[in-house]
Amino acid sequence: MQYADYEYYQTEYGGKMSVDDYKRFGRRAERRIDGITGNKLQFAFPTNERDVEAVKDCVCELADFLYQIDSYSAAAMESMGTVAQADGTVKGKVITSISSGSESIGYSASGSVSTATMEAAKDKKVSDTMVYGIVRDFLGGVPDSNGVNFLYAGIPYPVRNAPISRPPEEKPVERPEEPTGPQDPDKNKDTVSKSYLETDAKNTDDSGIGYVDSVVVYNRYINGLMETETYFGTRFDNVRVELTQGANQKASGMENASVCVVKIKNANFPKPYKAPEIWNDLTTEEMLESFTLDAEGKNFFVIIKKAELGIDIDVPVGRIEQDETKYPGGFFEYIKTKYGYAFSVDTVDVYTLIPRFEIGRR
Repeated sequence: MQYADYEYYQTEYGGKMSVDDYKRFGRRAERRIDGITGNKLQFAFPTNERDVEAVKDCVCELADFLYQIDSYSAAAMESMGTVAQADGTVKGKVITSISSGSESIGYSASGSVSTATMEAAKDKKVSDTMVYGIVRDFLGGVPDSNGVNFLYAGIPYPVRNAPISRPPEEKPVERPEEPTGPQDPDKNKDTVSKSYLETDAKNTDDSGIGYVDSVVVYNRYINGLMETETYFGTRFDNVRVELTQGANQKASGMENASVCVVKIKNANFPKPYKAPEIWNDLTTEEMLESFTLDAEGKNFFVIIKKAELGIDIDVPVGRIEQDETKYPGGFFEYIKTKYGYAFSVDTVDVYTLIPRFEIGRR
């Protein structure tokens, strides 16, 4: 589904890009919007005319911005060098303007020109901040077809089930940066009763399916300069998958709704964990040798082994480059369509009594 076609971009929005450029950068804009809004447009596209226009204008504005960044980057080498002036002096060249359509780049010899777009082209954090700002300006306060604000990042969606009662020590704690293995349960003896310890151990290890399932978790990295997407897949064996589709359908009224929680013991980590802010600053090779978890729409997981569902499959792991010809509609959609049981990570909780992560969609 294309959120805003070229005809709207050209006639209603007044954009100047060529149809080929808009096809490329419009697609990138839609992916960035999906990442920020939690893919709500995929299943709850608005029906109100003004809200639909807000979505379309957001795509057009963001596409233009991404085009400008790409143009600055492509012209970076050309902008290096000098300009000889009439008086014989030589000064550095700096890009001062870029036009859409038939490309026209202007230079300044003063060496002092700086714009927000130029800064965004040089700094991924600046670019990400400006991208979010554009989406916020257009979609802040705009509801989807279910009446949920597009920028609402809470869970679950669209209704909240009654919270599960947990013993006191089972409340999530602040996520550690690099858990390396199980912590000593003896550290909790002063504050946790023996009955709680026994109850937690029984419910976690002995009931139901136990830790016998497997998943692959995909971490997504977006290169802010080149607007490319790379996924890093990590396989986790001996995890516990709890899938409760029927209960959530009854509560939400959505036919395809589901609750899926994956419990991963620290002892079962196949490689080191890195906090998201650390992982995002690693080199590609370092990203491949580690993994991260966050609930900001950048991760998803797919169940690859679960006897009760008859699932025993292999999916790509390691480094996967997003390629529209190979993965039309995006890598997540490809995995979900081909293999099923793929879920975006909406929650990440950390527990210390029995050290583990719990990730899932609720």
